[in-house]
Amino acid sequence: MYINEYAGIRAKIPEGLSQASDSALEDNEAYNLSNCETNEDKIRESAIFYDAVFDNTTDGIEFRFENLPFAAPDDPNYDENKYLDDNSSFVRGFYKDLPITLEYQGRSEAVLNGQVYIRDIYTLSGNEGTQTLAYYARKLDDKLMCVIEIYWFGDETVEDYEKIFE
Repeated sequence: MYINEYAGIRAKIPEGLSQASDSALEDNEAYNLSNCETNEDKIRESAIFYDAVFDNTTDGIEFRFENLPFAAPDDPNYDENKYLDDNSSFVRGFYKDLPITLEYQGRSEAVLNGQVYIRDIYTLSGNEGTQTLAYYARKLDDKLMCVIEIYWFGDETVEDYEKIFE
């Protein structure tokens, strides 16, 4: 079970996913920073705190928080849609040199634990099959954005994964 009282999150983590160690989280942060193509992406990635990651070799759920004054110091109106637009640029750059096809499936609202998040969905298709990526963003206050990333291979739908927040 993952609980973050400040963000109002309660998630029953699916079987088969293990919580990543602090050193694995640090390695993940360093890896993401090394793959940033623009200074803006580097600034935004540097402003992210990974609270918890639960994963295995193919699937995972990441809970992170973005320090908005650091990530977007010149934009006091930085919101979920702007975050997801910036994230889209990062995701496209991150996967551009890999032998996969990245397809954007769309943006919509999703309700997790009674809170409205803005959600972007992508699919990655390649030799290993098709993986779905779902990014959720919710601005908690003027200084903090909650971001949840869920990724998986298989026939589950995004709605199947959203049930872990009920």
